[in-house]
Amino acid sequence: MSFGRWNPVLALCAYVSACAPNQEPPAIPKAPPPAERDVGAFMAAVDGAAQELARSDSAFVIRPKYERSGQDVVYALGWVECGVMASSEDRFGLAVAARLHAILLDDVFSRELATNRSWRQHVDGLRHDAEALARPKQLELHEWQARLDGRLKALASAIEADAAAEHATARREESAAPFILKGGVEVRFSTKPEGGRIRIVKFLDYKKSLYEGKTDDEIPWITILADRDELLGRYRYAASWPDGRSAAGVFEVSAPTSLTIEPH
Repeated sequence: MSFGRWNPVLALCAYVSACAPNQEPPAIPKAPPPAERDVGAFMAAVDGAAQELARSDSAFVIRPKYERSGQDVVYALGWVECGVMASSEDRFGLAVAARLHAILLDDVFSRELATNRSWRQHVDGLRHDAEALARPKQLELHEWQARLDGRLKALASAIEADAAAEHATARREESAAPFILKGGVEVRFSTKPEGGRIRIVKFLDYKKSLYEGKTDDEIPWITILADRDELLGRYRYAASWPDGRSAAGVFEVSAPTSLTIEPH
């Protein structure tokens, strides 16, 4: 016996008519507007990339710290090198940087200042800024650096005020990247066995491409044609050999280095 194709309109009518007389049917949940769904997907991808970087030992992520000895407090607010992590015109990369900075600060202060929560609002502000980057009308790109500087300045003031209230002296250490971001540094590439084809893409460009649903052919890969190149930053690589073997992973360049890739 065939019942034909399911019709959602008829199904809804049957559902309503089956309800008891004078009884309102249960409310049908409304889907969030498309813009909100987009923000949710954007932030899920941002959070995934930020969490991965938080677990890494990236040279481009300077971690915050808080140390107290007697009445002396030494602290640093950390730094995420946006010049390498993302373009100043890339909302996705800047949102990852903001989310990552918030994760790192939360990790230190939740542990070291568990009973003092005055810092929380400023770290939550960084999280809010990451989400605001998903909504162009909420945060223009030219406002980003001033917003970040303001958040960190307010956080530093809160930490120092709390220390003073406990008759301690707080000293801030600057968190500066130990390199100057000009051009790149030499990287020597090789494959073992020889004959492998190497492609690379900036780490956050790769993550953004996945969020956007791009196919492998649409990802902005760069094919390495020589045995050396000048690079700076964190990259995703993909290598393949004529016999069908392949390899993929992540590498980082902050100083001259060599990279030999072997199939998995």
